[in-house]
Amino acid sequence: MDQLVQELFALPIGMKYAGKVLDMEFHTSDSLKNNYIEAMITNRVTKSVGNEIKKLVDNGRIVPCYASSGMISFLLKRARTSIKNIASSFEILSFLVSTDPTSLGVYSRDDKKLFIIIDNSVNMIGTEADIQIARITVHELLHMFAHENTKKFLPLFNEELNKFYGYFLEHLFELKEIPSNEISEYYKYLFQNCEIKGILKFSELYKNLMNLKQYSNLPEEDFKYKCMMYIHCIKLMFENLNLYSEIVHGKYNIIIKSIHSGYLNCFDGTAKMVLYGQELIFPSEVICVSSEIKITSKISTAVKSIL
Repeated sequence: MDQLVQELFALPIGMKYAGKVLDMEFHTSDSLKNNYIEAMITNRVTKSVGNEIKKLVDNGRIVPCYASSGMISFLLKRARTSIKNIASSFEILSFLVSTDPTSLGVYSRDDKKLFIIIDNSVNMIGTEADIQIARITVHELLHMFAHENTKKFLPLFNEELNKFYGYFLEHLFELKEIPSNEISEYYKYLFQNCEIKGILKFSELYKNLMNLKQYSNLPEEDFKYKCMMYIHCIKLMFENLNLYSEIVHGKYNIIIKSIHSGYLNCFDGTAKMVLYGQELIFPSEVICVSSEIKITSKISTAVKSIL
């Protein structure tokens, strides 16, 4: 089947093997790398970190890859139905949410590489496409920073994470006067255990959520119900991303709305290229999404420190 797929999306002459994503081979070329670097150095999103991105391409940490027409859509369909099996080694966390996506960012923990997969028909220089690709690049670079510089990530972004999770948890669970250290303990637990170690025990997650009950205005049964909704929402997302519309439009909508409100109130904006929900267990996603709203000096510092 995979061989048939590779033949279906035939490659042009002059491409070099770059790596595999979801068991599909991807290829690159010097021309593609040069065009990508030029786009990242000249566009308004990544101009301040363009030289660092160039170095990451030169040393093979960022790999721009060619995709023929329809290949990205096919890859996303495969990712949506197999995310449970790939979550431990790949993070498919940033792509253009459209009917015909033309670019995709994939950070591979195993290879310690960021694959930027770009439709061959896209003109990267001086177009809206280069802005979208730049946002995807920074988004995934921040995941790379978080996973490869775990001791630096939380101290650098503690203020932003405390603000976001404080608002999100207060809004969802109707909390009052919750100490700042309780908020930080919660997202530290998520980051160190769920995100970095890959250990997601729903019993422990439930226990950590229940620790917040003392600050809530909700009756105990209502609080427990929301805790279970939180956990079920995570289960749905990681079972099959095709169920995402059920999360957004169904009873879990209150969770997605609370995440959306968190970005709006804490970062003065929202992002269009992400699926809200990963924030429930991956704190780095908060910083990644915030980068699509605004590239701050801290975000620039994180990207520059990857080299």
